[in-house]
Amino acid sequence: MPEPRMDLPRQIEPEAVPAMLRPASSAVDEELQAWKKARKRQIPWGPLSLMASLCFGIASFELPDSVNSVVNLLLYALSAMSFWVWYSTRREKRRAKARDLKRQ
Repeated sequence: MPEPRMDLPRQIEPEAVPAMLRPASSAVDEELQAWKKARKRQIPWGPLSLMASLCFGIASFELPDSVNSVVNLLLYALSAMSFWVWYSTRREKRRAKARDLKRQ
């Protein structure tokens, strides 16, 4: 009597699988994006840039004259830049709030 043959499983055509058993790739992608968004850490750029502006400004007054003469312009530039970042983010938030109020 011949031994039973162990055949490899045959390939199933994707069209033969019912729609309910197929993974909904768009739903999975949306769920993955929502999960990533929920786990993403938000950096408070507004307060951080305001503090950087204040620290650079204070450093330009508090450093000894020997150091201050070398980095004076750099500290003023960094202070002005971080102050501008704080001001622009604050202005954007106000504009967004005004747009939301107009829509209502």
